[in-house]
Amino acid sequence: MAKRIFKISHAHNNLTIVLLTILSLLTLPNIHPVSGQTLQVDVWTNKGGQGINNLSGGTYVIGEYIRICVDINMDVDRLKLHVITPDGRDVVYHDAPLSAGTYCMGGWERGPPGTQRVIAEAWKGNLYASDEVDYNVVGCPAHRFYLGVDIEVLNDEDLELTGWFRPEDVSWDDFVNLCWNGYPGKDYYINDYLKSELLYPMFRIRRSTTEGSGLDNSRQRVWLKLRVKLKDLSRSDYELKILRFRDPIKSAGRGFIDEIHLTSFKDIWKANPSPTYRTARSIDWINSDAASAPLDYEVYLYAIASVKIRVEGIPSDVQVSISIDGQNVGSIKSGETIERTLLGEEHAIEVKPNLIQYSNDTRYRCENSLILISGSSEVTFRYHAEYRVILSSSKAGLTVDGVYYHPSSLPFEDWWEEGSTHEIIAGEGEMEQLSDVKRVVFQFSRWSDGHSNRIREIRVSGPIRLTAIYRSVTQYYVSVESKYGGTVGSGWYDEGEEVCIGLKEYESEDGMIFVPITEVERMVFQGWTGDLVTSAHKECTKVDSPKTIVATWRKQYRLTVITERGVAYGSGWYYDGEQVKVSITPTTVYTADKRTRYTFDGWTGDYSSVEREFMIVVNRPMTIRAKWFVEHLIKLQVMPEEIAERVISFSEKWIKSGEKFVMDVRDDVPVSNDTKYIFIDWSADGKTSKSKTIEVIVTGPLKITISYEPWYYVLVRSPYGETAGS
Repeated sequence: MAKRIFKISHAHNNLTIVLLTILSLLTLPNIHPVSGQTLQVDVWTNKGGQGINNLSGGTYVIGEYIRICVDINMDVDRLKLHVITPDGRDVVYHDAPLSAGTYCMGGWERGPPGTQRVIAEAWKGNLYASDEVDYNVVGCPAHRFYLGVDIEVLNDEDLELTGWFRPEDVSWDDFVNLCWNGYPGKDYYINDYLKSELLYPMFRIRRSTTEGSGLDNSRQRVWLKLRVKLKDLSRSDYELKILRFRDPIKSAGRGFIDEIHLTSFKDIWKANPSPTYRTARSIDWINSDAASAPLDYEVYLYAIASVKIRVEGIPSDVQVSISIDGQNVGSIKSGETIERTLLGEEHAIEVKPNLIQYSNDTRYRCENSLILISGSSEVTFRYHAEYRVILSSSKAGLTVDGVYYHPSSLPFEDWWEEGSTHEIIAGEGEMEQLSDVKRVVFQFSRWSDGHSNRIREIRVSGPIRLTAIYRSVTQYYVSVESKYGGTVGSGWYDEGEEVCIGLKEYESEDGMIFVPITEVERMVFQGWTGDLVTSAHKECTKVDSPKTIVATWRKQYRLTVITERGVAYGSGWYYDGEQVKVSITPTTVYTADKRTRYTFDGWTGDYSSVEREFMIVVNRPMTIRAKWFVEHLIKLQVMPEEIAERVISFSEKWIKSGEKFVMDVRDDVPVSNDTKYIFIDWSADGKTSKSKTIEVIVTGPLKITISYEPWYYVLVRSPYGETAGS
């Protein structure tokens, strides 16, 4: 349950120090005592207790008028009138001498509830008298409020505000009987509290109509309903339909509002702080303690947009008008700002005029004079200076930003934005053709501001007035010709102008300029003839008349001399008809092991010869190849070596590769009368043969070993008879 935050206090230190609202002791007509009487004092209320020892002073409700009277029958030295309250305090209302008589005092009872003892005591010399009257006080018990406010937004103009509270720490019946019907009473709760202390300060209401008030017994509430206009709520924003209110109880430090309920005829855009519960058309704040309960609340019935409007780029002495949704909201200068908070999110912001004619040659244009916003925005209207541009030409047309303007359509006039860049090209000018190779042209000379480039780029910083100025020039045609490759330099040139001619699409080698025809045929540059004679492939000359300059060329052929062995001479490029010496060296080439050799065997191809060196006339592309034949060394070895000279006539011999080597060997070799060597076999390349004819196909170096064994003559003699075995 929410903490109750409003308390009606009946603490005696607040309200009941004075039992009665005493204006003074009222003196009634004195009753003078008779000599010899006994001192007597009597005290009573306006509801009873008159007569000594009569205690019955009646019953009073807090807030009810009460009157207390005291009577003394003689002058006294001291009269003490005091009240002993239910909580035990002794409150003195009079304690001083008093003349005989009847005295009364009156006021409105403030409590506290319970029995109040009113005692009057009197002293006269040694005489003493007293009397007492008691009365009972009943009233509103101390209680707190569970406090709520219901807000119903009926339309854009009207609201119903209901403030209510439910008393706590007291029963509903006691509250109704003692508080509502008693003190402080209905008027206090409705007008003083719910209206003056709650609703009016909460919304700062200027005026309202009371729709009703009273007790809600079913919900045990006290309520007050007011009907108000949104424009009469000072805290709120009528134009933007923002409902704002503040918790006056929390603001005063006396607690907080427990519940705030709001319903609307339309969807609610936004609420601050964040509600406890929310639907599209209702909001509830349920607060549990003073620390977390908000102080300020606001409800946006419609979406709003904050807009800050600036203008830039216009002169300081110029101002423009700003309108929002068609309504003028003021005028501003460059750098100034208009700020508005607008109902709804979609708005049209417009500046006028969008084009300011500042002077004859200067104006200011807004790039976007109408801006649509959605939601809060910063809007800047930027004006850009535009300057008048006038372009003319004395002899030719102009090309402006890629568009050609014929002389008849000049001058060109336009407005260009400051800072923009534009390309202006002065035309080539008019021409009078005197012949195929001579003419008079009107050439661009300069612009009226001194710039000499025919093509220029202008960055706009102010008004522009320019004229293209031309001069007449005699021109001659220079023709640069070549059958091969390409040339540079052909064209029309001013009289006295220097022309540089040259070749293009050519190759160079060792300082020679040539154009390839095929891989074995090319044209070699020899120089220029005609109106310029030079051997340089590039040359400059002054143009003083029409000129024809022709490149001269000479053909070269490729001579290719090829050999697989040794070194051949004569390969290269040669002019047609040139005589060239072709040769080769050495004519014999050995392998590293000296067992194979290559022997020059003449020339073949586009020329045939067996000579090692010869002369040839180059008149076409030619290829000449050297021929070689291969020979292998044959080595013969006889075993044993001492008979070699008797068996072979040579030990080494060169044989052409692929030829057959054939040699017969002796069957025996006598070395003395009794000794000879008999052929056994021969071997070569790991093969052995007993044939007496050596026959081998030579495919490489070869070693042939011929083997013999010795035989000896044996003589058998006997003195007797004949012998055998010799």
